[in-house]
Amino acid sequence: MEHDEAQQRRAIERTVVTYCDAVDRGDIEAVVGRFTVDAVVDYGPRTSATGREAIARLFGGLRTTATATSHRLTNLVVDLGDDAARATSYVTAWHALVEPAGEQLVIHGRYLDRLEQVDGDWLIAERRLEVHGSTAPVPFHPLPRR
Repeated sequence: MEHDEAQQRRAIERTVVTYCDAVDRGDIEAVVGRFTVDAVVDYGPRTSATGREAIARLFGGLRTTATATSHRLTNLVVDLGDDAARATSYVTAWHALVEPAGEQLVIHGRYLDRLEQVDGDWLIAERRLEVHGSTAPVPFHPLPRR
């Protein structure tokens, strides 16, 4: 692997991981900064947004549904293209719910991302979450199974 390609892969990995860190810290500005201006986020029929303003509203709403979150990423695979990249990563997301008080929600799934390089930074242009399973029914996309 060429040095530049390895650097690009690390930069993409950093984008995906720092997104999770920003969500867990409740730093909406940092979350939004991981996306392109016209990014499309699709977590499910009731949880999607297009553009940074809509993404900010989406994640701002998380504050009303969870008092804390913790995301763990594994199995990150990056495929580099000329001006874009694709990344797949597996996520386990824990949520301490506001209602019902004291309840927890754990989601197991994967992120399917398309990233673009903008001013030297790799940013998420499209993100889809597919859910493998969860501790409660969630209105997200189930993982397609054969």
